[in-house]
Amino acid sequence: MVASDEYIASLPESDVSSLSDLQEKIISLAMLPSAFLSVFGSSVVAHLVVKEKKNSPYRRILFALSICDIIASINIALAPYLVPADESQWIWSVGNSGTCNMVGALQQFSFSTQLYSGMLGLYFLLTVQYQWKQEDYGRRIEPWLHAFIVVFSISTAAVGAVFGFYNPLDLGPGCWVNSWPEGCGTDSWDYAGPCKSVLIAWVFGGLPSVSMLLLIVVSNLLLYCYVRRTMLRGLRY
Repeated sequence: MVASDEYIASLPESDVSSLSDLQEKIISLAMLPSAFLSVFGSSVVAHLVVKEKKNSPYRRILFALSICDIIASINIALAPYLVPADESQWIWSVGNSGTCNMVGALQQFSFSTQLYSGMLGLYFLLTVQYQWKQEDYGRRIEPWLHAFIVVFSISTAAVGAVFGFYNPLDLGPGCWVNSWPEGCGTDSWDYAGPCKSVLIAWVFGGLPSVSMLLLIVVSNLLLYCYVRRTMLRGLRY
C-alpha cells in the first residue's frame, strides 16, 4: 500500500521522501535476509546454551543477549510493513497507530541487546584482566546488571507506549520516539510548542548506546593491553 495522496500533499516539500517506490521496496526486502540470519544464529546460540545445561555468568548473559536479539531482529523485519498507512510515505505500509506503538515499544526494548553487549564486555574485563572468579561475578554484580537491563528496557518501552512517544520515523521505515508531543514543531493552529522527542530519544536510547559503546571499546583496549603484556612477559622468560 502506498501512502495516500492527501497525506503526501499535506506535507512540506522538504518532508516528501526522495526515494522511489523501487528503492523503498529494495530497502524493505533487504532487511529480511539479515533479520532471518540474526534470528537463526541467536536461536542456535540460545538452544546450545540450554542444551549444554552448564550454569555460568557467561552462558546466562549469552542466553539473555540471544533472546533480546531475536526480538530485535523480528521487529526490524516487520517494521517497514507495520508503520501507519495513513501517516507514512513508506510503500507496503499496512499498519495503524496501534502497530506503530508496538513497533516503537519493541524498538525501545531492543536497546537491551546493546546493554547486554556492554555487560558481556565488562564480564570479560573483570574475569580476564582482574582475575575475578565467575562465582564472585555471579554473586556481586550479575544480578544487579540483569535487573537494571530488564527494568530499564521494559519500563522505558512501556512509558513510551503509554504516553504516545512513538511515531513514524522521518528517516527510514519504522516507529520510535519522534514528533512528541503531537503537533509540536509546526505552524498549525494547534501548535504544541517545540518537540521534546530529541531529549527523550537521548535518554531512552542515545545515552545508553553511547555508554555501552564506550564501555565495550575501553574494555577491549584494556584486555588487549593486558594480553599483550602477558605475552611479552612470557616471551621474556
